[in-house]
Amino acid sequence: MIIFIKKILMNIKFIRLINYKRNKYRNFDYFNNLKLTKDSLYIDIGGNEGQVAEFVNDKFGCKIIIFEPHPGCLKILKKKFSYRKNIKIIPKAVSNKSGKIKLYMHKNSKDIFDTNYAQGTSVEPKKDNIDKKKFFKTEAISCLLYTSDAADEEDS
Repeated sequence: MIIFIKKILMNIKFIRLINYKRNKYRNFDYFNNLKLTKDSLYIDIGGNEGQVAEFVNDKFGCKIIIFEPHPGCLKILKKKFSYRKNIKIIPKAVSNKSGKIKLYMHKNSKDIFDTNYAQGTSVEPKKDNIDKKKFFKTEAISCLLYTSDAADEEDS
């Protein structure tokens, strides 16, 4: 019963904003200091289950694009943000190369929908925490991003 009530309460924006300040596991201070407006665009690469995108949306209400290739995380993202017109979910990885890539699962993952170890997935097969036999193929798009800080440095 308590879990049910907590889920209902976490659907209320005001309650989530209070919870961000009290959350011992996630520190949103960095994102608090962003200078975003409703007209800004926030790009979340590797959105996972959408915790950061949800915070940015609650705090700033700007346009958000989430790139996330993990099938389990995608399912959660679609459920969480299906009613948000300002949030677009792109089911692809972002890489320095475009095309099909292998995304290797964490060695403790049960299957491709297991989100407990989603942050441990990798395109790098030489990592110690992945299982080379457990992977799925996904589409990657190549992307070169500049932050406003980098653009300012180039202009000087």
